[in-house]
Amino acid sequence: MTRTIQSQSLRRLGLLVALAAAYFVAGRLGLRFAVVSPNATVVWPPTGIALAALLLAGYDVWPAIMVGAFLVHLSTTGSVPSAVAIAAGNTLEGLLGAYLVNRFARGRRVLERARDIFTFAVLAGIVSTAVSATAGVLAISLDGLARWSDFGSIWLTWWLGDAVSDLVVAPAVLLWALRPRVHWTRRQALDAGALLLSVVVVGIAVFDGLFPWRGRHYPLEFLCVPLLLWAAFRFEPREAATAVLALSGVAIAGTLAGFGPFARPTYDESLVLLQAFTGVTAVMTLVLAAAVAERREAEE
Repeated sequence: MTRTIQSQSLRRLGLLVALAAAYFVAGRLGLRFAVVSPNATVVWPPTGIALAALLLAGYDVWPAIMVGAFLVHLSTTGSVPSAVAIAAGNTLEGLLGAYLVNRFARGRRVLERARDIFTFAVLAGIVSTAVSATAGVLAISLDGLARWSDFGSIWLTWWLGDAVSDLVVAPAVLLWALRPRVHWTRRQALDAGALLLSVVVVGIAVFDGLFPWRGRHYPLEFLCVPLLLWAAFRFEPREAATAVLALSGVAIAGTLAGFGPFARPTYDESLVLLQAFTGVTAVMTLVLAAAVAERREAEE
């Protein structure tokens, strides 16, 4: 009995350490895209990781999120008070988002029904993320790390980065964690490979400037829509969420290189436009994939 308790405790501790480490690494990666402020970035994967972890493992993993967030922002600001306040805001954001999803959108099963995904997008993507953005911008403004005149622009960048992470990163993590095993037929495996290759190739064509129209910034983002429809109709929500995540990565890389339909004179403006597009397409794809899965289940 004692050994069982010790084993469970060690596994739990390992989970907390792994979560804190994942949050820290993802946070450092996200802050490489910070422009308007060293602490505010429109690309912030940790929010999605934290939300998925809280939905999967329960509310008591919050200390790992708090520690990971504190270390990320301490390494950036060098200010302990600001790092504590930002970490508290990030943790409260995750806890509030998980609570709202558990209360009103079926918790970890939120991505199984189309109507729950709309609720998820509003409660987790829009409402809960305002907590972190407000707490974070207040902290760095009060600490003299940002000008009060920049409050609005920094808040929008912070909020959008968190919101898109909840809509793009959290679904992919959640769905793969719930169904980690792949049971594809040979044909499905070939289709999956073709889909991934198509997403990368079309993503590069639209966003990464490797084709003759590289410097003209043509509005070709609509070319990505058929691929996301393919993912939603041919596969399950898990694969659809993965396609959105892969396309988002390609799009970010190309946009930062100054190519694609969302390229603008400043990195921040470019990424804000891109992430707004990504958030909308993510919701669209997840809703459609869930609706198709519901219909399949009803027919069976």
